[in-house]
Amino acid sequence: MAIGVSIPYFIGSLFYHRIHVWLERYPKRASIVKLAGEGSCFNQFRAVDLIRISPFPYVIYNYCAVATDVKYVPYLLGTLVGIVPEIFVALYT
Repeated sequence: MAIGVSIPYFIGSLFYHRIHVWLERYPKRASIVKLAGEGSCFNQFRAVDLIRISPFPYVIYNYCAVATDVKYVPYLLGTLVGIVPEIFVALYT
């Protein structure tokens, strides 16, 4: 699981400038993603966790997390904690 969310994070770092241009082109859509990179590591963790719980598409955020300056550790921990509710829902349905 951790490898599956880490690979897009590191691929996103290769395309940092292109992703940043895309985020600037669509400011309304990117506003939630940009907020995730602000604040301390704990605030970044909480933002990533809330984005994972929300219906925001995982694939888009996996690549855009780098462009929003979210550090790797809060990204990884927030992702792992944030997908737990989805796992429980999938198991019990």
